[in-house]
Amino acid sequence: MSGQYTISFTDPAKGTFVINSLETEGPGSLNTVPIVTANSGVGGNFAVSGDFTPRFIPGFAFSVINSLVAPPNDGAYIVSTSVFQGTTAINTISNIQKKFVLNGVDYTAIFTPGRIFKVVNSQTPISNNGYWIVASSAFVAGNTEITISTTVPSGYRGGLPADPDDSGLASTPIVSAVANPTNTFTVTGNQTAYFTPAFAFNVTGTPSNNGGYIVLSSTYNLIQNQTIITVTTPVPANQGAIGNITFTLVTGSIVTNLTVILPTVAVPTTAAFPDGDITYTLVGNTSLTLPGRGTVNYGFNIIEDLVHMLENFYFNVAPSNPTMGQLWFDSFSNTLKVYDNSATFVDVTGGGGAPAQPLNQVVYGTGGSISSDPDFMWVPLTNVMTLGSTATPATIKAPDGAGIGANLTISAGDDTVAGTGGNIDINAGDSVTGTPGILNIFGGSTGGSNNGGDINIIAGDAGVFNNGGFVFITSGTSALGNAGGVIITGAAAPSQGGTIFLNAGNGGTIGGNLSFNGGSATISGNGGNIDITSGNSINGNTGGQLTLTSGNGLGVNANGGPITVTGGSGTGTGNGSTIQVRIGVSSATGQDGTLKVAAFGGYIQHQGYNFAMDDDSRTCQYLIQNLTTNNTITELFIDGTNGFSRRMKLADNSTWNFEIKVVARRTDATDESFAVNFEGSIDRQVGVATTALVGGILSIPLADDSGGVWTVLVDADTTNGALRVQVTGEIGKTIRWTAFVRTVEVTN
Repeated sequence: MSGQYTISFTDPAKGTFVINSLETEGPGSLNTVPIVTANSGVGGNFAVSGDFTPRFIPGFAFSVINSLVAPPNDGAYIVSTSVFQGTTAINTISNIQKKFVLNGVDYTAIFTPGRIFKVVNSQTPISNNGYWIVASSAFVAGNTEITISTTVPSGYRGGLPADPDDSGLASTPIVSAVANPTNTFTVTGNQTAYFTPAFAFNVTGTPSNNGGYIVLSSTYNLIQNQTIITVTTPVPANQGAIGNITFTLVTGSIVTNLTVILPTVAVPTTAAFPDGDITYTLVGNTSLTLPGRGTVNYGFNIIEDLVHMLENFYFNVAPSNPTMGQLWFDSFSNTLKVYDNSATFVDVTGGGGAPAQPLNQVVYGTGGSISSDPDFMWVPLTNVMTLGSTATPATIKAPDGAGIGANLTISAGDDTVAGTGGNIDINAGDSVTGTPGILNIFGGSTGGSNNGGDINIIAGDAGVFNNGGFVFITSGTSALGNAGGVIITGAAAPSQGGTIFLNAGNGGTIGGNLSFNGGSATISGNGGNIDITSGNSINGNTGGQLTLTSGNGLGVNANGGPITVTGGSGTGTGNGSTIQVRIGVSSATGQDGTLKVAAFGGYIQHQGYNFAMDDDSRTCQYLIQNLTTNNTITELFIDGTNGFSRRMKLADNSTWNFEIKVVARRTDATDESFAVNFEGSIDRQVGVATTALVGGILSIPLADDSGGVWTVLVDADTTNGALRVQVTGEIGKTIRWTAFVRTVEVTN
């Protein structure tokens, strides 16, 4: 079945109806997609507009028709693979002619007048990112030129001078050059974000230093407002303010939204323009022919489907592509069969094949059953099964085993489409005036030295974007007395006591919730307590560990579950509750316990009342780290050396007052340390490029065994919109850098 289908009656008096598909294609219908381009030869391909990778999977059959190139590409093909090409790099930008230029492919069929397209990954301060309207497009000299109705903003890179001649080059004047062994060029402003390691540039207009260079590192001198660029090759001569550094503009990409389909055989002819169409027919995955939108003669398919359902697919061969629960009347054995969870058609009439089971019978294994009252009673109308009697209590038990006892699984039905999985309710008996029944669930015991059987109570898992099922364990209520308690106890053992795991269900993007709620007092008493206590040690060993761990997000880009500890609110003149976290105290000569708050890759936030929204008034603590082995400028990150480059980013319209304490220590030798403190302010308006320091930075040197070689730079990161701390170590020395950052933040 392809997509979802709905039936609507158009004329109830005549009983006519139409079937509508929620997709634009359907099984049994001929579907057509225009070809944008074609590339010939073995490894050649066809490109179509849109993401068709879920359709054009390896082995999928399709045809090409209406090809006009010579020789034509018409014929049958099998998919080898398909790739979705979401973006295409912009080759050049003409801010004079209002054009974006794409290399090598005719995209004019996509970029038609009036179409809106998107530019991404532009790295200019006056960004080209955003949506633009096509005025016209043309395929010129092997390139697609897209003209827009407004001026292209770009002509800049990182605040450097404009590119007035549309050459695609930017330049910045050289302040000075220092020859080998220093090998540096100096330019005005903070341009470290652009002259990064391995970045290529050219020097022009100098007597001796013209040529190409590769960046080794770059350093910003805040006092002189200059960037010192160290290169990988010797600079021939010392020079003053003469010449320029030039480099190619970074232009970004245009979202082209193409699927490139590679067939298993060679494509005959290249077509760098729209040529022909791809056609294909979907094969239904049910025994019915469900017509999709645009299907020719769909009425015949509908009538044929109705007849098949009316006769229960009467034939001597089982219908193809059966669905769970589907009926088939086998004309060979003259029996009615149903397709069940064993993936086979099973006789349900008793007229042939496997005999149907009596109504009141439970069968297990290859023999044995419970089939007579009062041992067993089944009420079909209410779906209630009763085992045993008051005189002979019933037990549901898996068989014993010599090595491992058999498992006992009680499973509610799964939902196979998009609804809700079935519930499992296990209820102890109620009492009108006496004591309610007790619910006992026991894991199997073992007579030897092996482990006792586990008890797993697991809520149903959900697919992507849904929540895992809930587990409710609720004690019995009482009209006048006390409500029953819930006691979950791991069995005692000579070695290790039984472990209790309470696990919420997994979800595609959000793990299921696990809630511990003390009961409310509805009249005048106190609310119920929640006590979570790890076990004591009697014989001098370590007491049990108490760990609170939130669930991991298992889907793509999923969030880990938060841990929230919330004190109760007071009403009237009452006080809000106090939250206490107490460390253990040593009663003798040992060391008192330690309180550890670990924010790996994150930060600690103290938040009071909000002005208007969450996090608009707060203070945060960050711990940033990194490691240096040379004199390359290195940024400190929240995740340290783990490679994720997590930074202290400001929100738009924010101002921070910050305090930074930096400490460093050499680890491959002893007796070399460094420490310095900074205080200052930073703000950000709208956009990362507006991030800037407010006023100067107070620097307080504390210790320096390096003799001034080790340095720290605090500045505003206008590429990521963050407060940045960069350090410089020393060649041949392994140094660990750690900084504690405390911020007071306000946002509007």
